Amino acid sequence: MGVFGPAPEQVREDLGMKRSEFIRLMGLGAAGALVPGTLRKSRPIDFKRRIVIVGAGMAGIAAARTLVDAGHEVVILEARERLGGRIWTDRSLGATLDLGGGMINHAKDNGLTRIVSQHRQSVHPLDPESYDLYDGRGNSYEQDPLENLSEWLEKLYRRAAKYIEKQEDDLSMRTALESVLQEGQLSPQRRRELEWRISLEELGLGTTIDRVSAKWGHSMRFGGDHLYLPNGFDKVLEKMARGLDIRYGQEVRIIKHKNGVASALTLDDDHEGDFVIVTLPLGVLKQQKIRFFPKMSYAKANAVNKLGVGLTNKVALRFDRAFWPRDRQFLNYMSKYKGEFPNFFNLAHFNKKPVLLASVSREFGAAVEDQPDIEVAVQIHRILYKIFEDAPMPNAYLVSRWGSDPYARGAFSYLPVGTDPVLRDYLAKPEGRIYYAGEATVRQHAGRLQGAYLSGLRAAKWIMAR
Repeated sequence: MGVFGPAPEQVREDLGMKRSEFIRLMGLGAAGALVPGTLRKSRPIDFKRRIVIVGAGMAGIAAARTLVDAGHEVVILEARERLGGRIWTDRSLGATLDLGGGMINHAKDNGLTRIVSQHRQSVHPLDPESYDLYDGRGNSYEQDPLENLSEWLEKLYRRAAKYIEKQEDDLSMRTALESVLQEGQLSPQRRRELEWRISLEELGLGTTIDRVSAKWGHSMRFGGDHLYLPNGFDKVLEKMARGLDIRYGQEVRIIKHKNGVASALTLDDDHEGDFVIVTLPLGVLKQQKIRFFPKMSYAKANAVNKLGVGLTNKVALRFDRAFWPRDRQFLNYMSKYKGEFPNFFNLAHFNKKPVLLASVSREFGAAVEDQPDIEVAVQIHRILYKIFEDAPMPNAYLVSRWGSDPYARGAFSYLPVGTDPVLRDYLAKPEGRIYYAGEATVRQHAGRLQGAYLSGLRAAKWIMAR
């Protein structure tokens, strides 16, 4: 057993792979081999293959686009009546709103940046420091204290990162941070500021930092800006999916392979092919409502069980007018209740629409799953009324509920404390003629659109290399 998990030979044995197959898969899985522009050209196909893809999200579309462009026949089975999976763009409030994945994180050298540019989609750089911050009483912070807060937090995170590097055993992100804080260093106010900033981090994790691995919890990041797509991320997927055979309303119940044939069974039909690519979210796999024949290997089933599924929800609110400042990209709220709607995306800054998009995780993100929309809107209005005395109730609102969505069962994956990232490799490994893709199957950029995109490319390349 290595310090950070099983040694490579043990991993190969647990996965049941031949040495040549292990080397090939690990080579194809390297990040450099997956970034567009560095992919090796596929060999000319000897014959046309038929591939069935389960799921029309980013991973499924990326895989299908690659395979179809190489000359193969592909059919995509999507349970929903729309494209995108956990990408959900809604325009019912008179503004373009991405209620799931919708931004490009760390855009430099990010393959999705190239795709967006190819399809001539508008982007706006996001500035994480372009925000106004209000405390639990509705008082506004001045800019100088905010700059000091950012500098202090940056130093604290650097110290925590160095501390993590020196540890042999895994620990939670919370433990790492607390370990570098000196006794009595934080005043009550500084502690509130730290907890608010942590709550922003938790929006991107889908859970509390107490639960996430400090050694492996963050995906590798590219540099560069974060980009917002004002026309919606669905426009990018629509361009990528042009000409693909996508069949909506097709909920897959059984996935099997036998005698050189792979198939996905719905209530209507048995869709057969040479291979099946499964892009189902980790939360759906955990439900175990889809049956596999033969059953998943122990290694894969164990990975499904041990990897974590986080939950972050968004609430869109439209008003008759924008009663808040338009010069900032974000409005942030530092409640005395940690995690209570800490972040509001200000659409009025970008397109003059009187719309705010609130993000929430932790117990508040879970609470909106069971609350009627009106109760969620009232709760947020109470916050806004503290800050702006003339804040009216919104005239329309929309709440995402990714946890109760039967085709998502959560927002994105994370690595719990003590969980080795090799579990993502187990989840990704093909079994017979069944291949797997999705953000949970990649070590780098897991939980992000980029990870889903790269996983789709990888599954397609693995099939074409057979």
